[in-house]
Amino acid sequence: MKSEREQGRMTVYDTWVKNFPGKLSSHPEFPDLPAPGGGSDHVPFGTFLGVPIITFTYKNATWTESYPLYHSLYETPFMNEHIFDTNHMAVHRSIGQFWAEVARAFADPPILPLNVSMYAQTLLGVYVSDLKKTLDSLKNRFPQEFAKQAKAIDNKVKEISKKFPTDHLDYRRIKSINDRLVAVDRCFVNPWGMTHGPSKRHVLYSISDKDSYSAQVMPGVYDEITNIIHAENGKERNEAGKELARQISIIQISVKCATNTLLDMI
Repeated sequence: MKSEREQGRMTVYDTWVKNFPGKLSSHPEFPDLPAPGGGSDHVPFGTFLGVPIITFTYKNATWTESYPLYHSLYETPFMNEHIFDTNHMAVHRSIGQFWAEVARAFADPPILPLNVSMYAQTLLGVYVSDLKKTLDSLKNRFPQEFAKQAKAIDNKVKEISKKFPTDHLDYRRIKSINDRLVAVDRCFVNPWGMTHGPSKRHVLYSISDKDSYSAQVMPGVYDEITNIIHAENGKERNEAGKELARQISIIQISVKCATNTLLDMI
């Protein structure tokens, strides 16, 4: 877009970082990458099978969720061409080019471009940090109702950030690394599923029992936090607290699995 180029932002990526900055202070050059939502075909691959997935959308920086005509009778080709994307379909073209570049980036290199260090840093620096804040808030409201569980994740997740040697790798070595990179996501699949949804098995990126559409990180944990807040009596709150501790322990075990998966040994 001309207005973006005038501001020195020459690529879609530059505009993305400017309007939606990432949450990792160690990587200010990366944009925000929210968890995938629950309203598209990628859901069973990610939440049930633990297959690495990607879903991307375009949205205006001033929109909180989506554009006003989304899923309405007015969402027509005419609207796209004459109201929404008036610069010769520049937005559609840019998104298509972005998709093609992502596909090329995964197809060309011998080792899959899956950054497990970023996975670990996001889990530790964003997800666990947010969870600690929520738990601290609950602790002040219900000081006797549940144990401190979040700290156990910290020491486990740091082991994930190991670097792989990438020089002079033969085919078997490359395959071994790729297999482990893909397998990391499967470590976060709980074969028994969530308490209220056996088809939702990914403990980090599944769909919440409270909202089957929007993205939710650690839905099993936050569902139980919601249950604690809205419990009608001490017994219900105590049961929710026990389930909260169990859900956090499942994530801890998953992190240990991911750590062991990345170790360079049998």
